[in-house]
Amino acid sequence: MSLLYTIASVKPAGGNRLNLTFKLPPQTVEVDLSAILAQGGVFEPLRDPARFASVEIGPGGRTLLWRIGEDVVDLCADALWLMAHPEDLSAEAGYR
Repeated sequence: MSLLYTIASVKPAGGNRLNLTFKLPPQTVEVDLSAILAQGGVFEPLRDPARFASVEIGPGGRTLLWRIGEDVVDLCADALWLMAHPEDLSAEAGYR
């Protein structure tokens, strides 16, 4: 069974980067969201540094979210973990 990652804390780290602390396993990593923000679409508003810095931890630490008017943009904790640990994605797929 795969571990469900949860986020304990988040801090903007400048540019399009976030410092994330995961609960289990306890670890702090930096994640660069530049590639996601470059896609535009729902991520377009997050290109504004003030709005990007308004990041919150979602219920149970399972997401990061940004409130944009009546809408919410969110990213899953598991996807963020894999962005910081791409080697885990290869291991899960059996590409060691």
